[in-house]
This record gives sequence, structure tokens and C-alpha cells, in this order.
Amino acid sequence: MALVDKRGKNKMKKLIKDIELANKSVDSKELKKLSKSSHYKVRRAVSRNLYTSQKVLKKLQLDPILNVAFMANKNAKKKISFKDSPSLSNPCVSCEENEAVFHLICKTCKKNHLSKAEKIYS
Repeated sequence: MALVDKRGKNKMKKLIKDIELANKSVDSKELKKLSKSSHYKVRRAVSRNLYTSQKVLKKLQLDPILNVAFMANKNAKKKISFKDSPSLSNPCVSCEENEAVFHLICKTCKKNHLSKAEKIYS
């Protein structure tokens, strides 16, 4: 059991490290690499980074996780429409909290920490 807990802690540390890197990086190549992360929180952080290229944002606008796509669309010069998505009313989609800690801050994030989308796409 301790081995599983240690692996989980190491995964969480790497996730937080990648999110912080995605938040702070000014290197477009590094942000491009991080945009391909299997974890939506990393891709969302890349979407919010003002140094992310428009080419990367264009790809992230089509991300299957609306939280990522919404943030990419917000920073992209060419916008796409999400009018038909009922999920836009969910406050998590437009949340501005840091991805590394939002599950610790928001009651909604605590409830949905292992949401269906995270299980499928992370």
C-alpha cells in the first residue's frame, strides 16, 4: 500500500511541476510540448499562458475537455463558437484559479476532483 501511495504522490508532484512550468514558461517550444500532456490541467495551464503560440492555441481550442478549449479560445486571436455547449454555464469552465491548486480552493473542484472527464482524458 505504501508503494502505491508513494507513486501517487510522485505523480501528483510531477503534475504540479508541469502545471507550474506551463504557467511560468516563456519558451514556445516548451509550451508546445506541454500542450500535448495527457493531463487536462497541464493543457489548460498552457492555454492560459500568454506566451503560448497561436498555432498551439488553435489546436487547444479543439481539446475534448471544455475547460481547456474555453481557455484556449479566450486567448486565441481567432475565436470559435461554443454557443451550443450547455457546459459553459459550469463555473469550472471559466475558473481563473491556478490549475495546481484549484481543487484545494474551490468546493466544486473538491466535489468533482475525480470527475468523469478527468478519468477519461487524464
